[in-house]
Amino acid sequence: MSIRTFATIAISLIIGVSCTSVADNTLKADGIGPVRLGAVINSLPKSSEGLYDRIEPERVEEFDYEGTVYHLVSHDERIATLIEDNGKIHAIEVYSDKVQTADGFGLNKTAVQILTAGGTSYCDNYGFEGLLFKGMLFSDMDLTPSGQKKAEDAYLDGTDQVFTESDFITGTHPVKITLAKWYAEAAK
Repeated sequence: MSIRTFATIAISLIIGVSCTSVADNTLKADGIGPVRLGAVINSLPKSSEGLYDRIEPERVEEFDYEGTVYHLVSHDERIATLIEDNGKIHAIEVYSDKVQTADGFGLNKTAVQILTAGGTSYCDNYGFEGLLFKGMLFSDMDLTPSGQKKAEDAYLDGTDQVFTESDFITGTHPVKITLAKWYAEAAK
């Protein structure tokens, strides 16, 4: 075999290897990779390259939810939790910064960065507050006393509240990103 033929084969192999596609695990309002809102839980793959290597079910009995949740785990890190309703994914809670939007938004961004990029305040009388961004709720951020007051008013009085930068402790990051049809529709 000539050196030219060998070089051509080697280059073809290198190009072929570098062009193999990796699963699209981009965070979107309707899910991550093969994990989509409304999908049947039992139809999910047992693992998804670059996203999770196993699914761990857990029985939960809380004041507002009784059922089974499913944790997507990668190397002992919880990536996300799936909330089940009648065998389908009702909500997805993201807990890992490894999962981000196409433009790099995830748990790595501060409340101010999310607000500056177009995030809007969200507060309801169920006690959920945070920033609605790209159809997802970025939440569990540290609030200043004014922010805590707004969250209390929303919960106790059922009044709509608007968060501003001053309602968040400087540099606070979300702890969780929740995907649900409700948030996707509220963002439209």
